[in-house]
Amino acid sequence: SNCQGQTGTVNITIHSTNYEDVNTTFTIQAVPKTTLTISGVSVTDKTYDGKAIVPVGTPVFKKGSTLVMMEAPVYRYTGRNGMTYDNTLAPNGAGDYTLTVSVPSDNEYQGCAEINFSISKKPLTVKPKDRFCYVGNTLPSAEVEYIGFVNSETEAVLQSNTFLAANTVTDTKKVGRYDVTLTGSAFATNYEITKRTGTLTIREISDSAD
Repeated sequence: SNCQGQTGTVNITIHSTNYEDVNTTFTIQAVPKTTLTISGVSVTDKTYDGKAIVPVGTPVFKKGSTLVMMEAPVYRYTGRNGMTYDNTLAPNGAGDYTLTVSVPSDNEYQGCAEINFSISKKPLTVKPKDRFCYVGNTLPSAEVEYIGFVNSETEAVLQSNTFLAANTVTDTKKVGRYDVTLTGSAFATNYEITKRTGTLTIREISDSAD
């Protein structure tokens, strides 16, 4: 604090009906808080799973080598490397963060410890569904599938999703394996998107299904 080491005076007058007023002066000096070291807490990096990060351990406060008992340490999470976040609640989204464990402000002590951690994006594969049919059958429609969502999430969490699948053949007259293409794009806050090509397999009617 900027006032540490400074002094000030407080004048107090006590009034009474039957006695003379009593005046007294107190001198107050701002004493610097003692800084504690903090250890015992860690946070492990993880891949996005939709769940809030959970710190491990219990804060240990020391004045030099002497253990200091401390109630209700303060936990605060902030973003770093361009990540916007500032909350006492643990984050669950992908990004780079810092957990600050500190001594409560209304205390004779001060001090904090900073623990950096990251939640990486979850890999998400986007591709046309693999299909098969027999020669002469109706050409299966091309559909997009998403592989890798967690926490019951669906493509609804994607932003500006324009993915479309398309067959590269127009009929099923010839046996063979044909690409099903994927076009478009999307943005995902918590997923790292990889695009792949799908396959349409046209078989002879006598072939056994896989």
